[in-house]
Amino acid sequence: MIFVLITFLSILCMFFAYSNYYRQKHYLVWLIISILFLIIPATIRDISVGTDVMVYQYPILNRALTLDNFIAFYNRAKWIASDKIYLVLVYLCAKIFKSIHALFFFEEVLVLTPIYYVIWHCKDKINPVYSLMAYEGLFYIETYNVIRQHMAISFFVLGLYFYANQKNMFKYFLFSIIAVGIHQSAFIFPLFPLSMRVVEIKNKRNRRLLIVAIICLILLLSFYYEPIIRFLLARLKFLPPRYQGKRYLSIENPNFPDMDIAIVVLGIVFLFYSRKRLKDDSMINWLLLMNYIVLATSYFAMMVEFGSRILWYFKIFNIFSLGYGVNIAGKGVIGRILFFFFMFAVLSFYWIYIYYISGSAGVFPYEIAESFKL
Repeated sequence: MIFVLITFLSILCMFFAYSNYYRQKHYLVWLIISILFLIIPATIRDISVGTDVMVYQYPILNRALTLDNFIAFYNRAKWIASDKIYLVLVYLCAKIFKSIHALFFFEEVLVLTPIYYVIWHCKDKINPVYSLMAYEGLFYIETYNVIRQHMAISFFVLGLYFYANQKNMFKYFLFSIIAVGIHQSAFIFPLFPLSMRVVEIKNKRNRRLLIVAIICLILLLSFYYEPIIRFLLARLKFLPPRYQGKRYLSIENPNFPDMDIAIVVLGIVFLFYSRKRLKDDSMINWLLLMNYIVLATSYFAMMVEFGSRILWYFKIFNIFSLGYGVNIAGKGVIGRILFFFFMFAVLSFYWIYIYYISGSAGVFPYEIAESFKL
């Protein structure tokens, strides 16, 4: 029940912010309230909420509390020693606040603030209400679990926004390096400016041929993934050894990602429709490329845990693909209301199936920590 309430309230506040922006009335206040509705439940949750809390968050915070200096703490946390920026965050929260809930708070702030920034600053092209709705339906609950990677993804997305809109390579490199310092999976960041160069090719025929060639190559590599991945990991010396372990190179009982594929296909439909209405929009073409890559690598991600982690850096852009869907509704009030309920129904079904029925992220039953109970 709490997730239904906070989702509704945060989306409602985003709607008020968007509605009031052009009248210059209190839109920033509404944005802050919107993000707080998502940060507070993550902060006050019990340590039983979120699978990885007891796997590494709580244990390494306790370790930081017992050690006198950061060097000693760093040496005792070698299994995630490559994620140096995250370890600094944990150490500071331990020494200053001495509370797991302070860590929860700052983690969620660092996840959501970059995402909100990018969603809001893309509002001239994509309705932020639907992008936020998509983020909450697809990814928000997962931030209670794989928090390091979602922090990394958020900073990566922020950097890519500056590159795509300002051609600011310095900011892209800076935020991407921060992302790598939080979680090493962000090492793939150099690929994304190259992907943008592909969709900027003026000759449509050459651009389409290159995209087809890229997708075919990805499909081919996906079916011969194990020797290729082992070859690459053996040479990417900066990656932690755990990525070469059995857990990351295989999934014991793989499940076909039918729900994820359905969401991607829906995003592609929205993008094709929007491209017809908005002519040749390079952002739409790039989002289509991201969706094609997700589809092409679905088998690889289904079989390899490492592959599914990497794929999140592509899947995150579904929030913008789905945001373009409002173009289908037209400008009429009835059409927009119907589209809102359609999106809400689709994302609710995904959310219930993935997080409630399947139990992904381990957030149910949601419990408030005893120290926050009235």
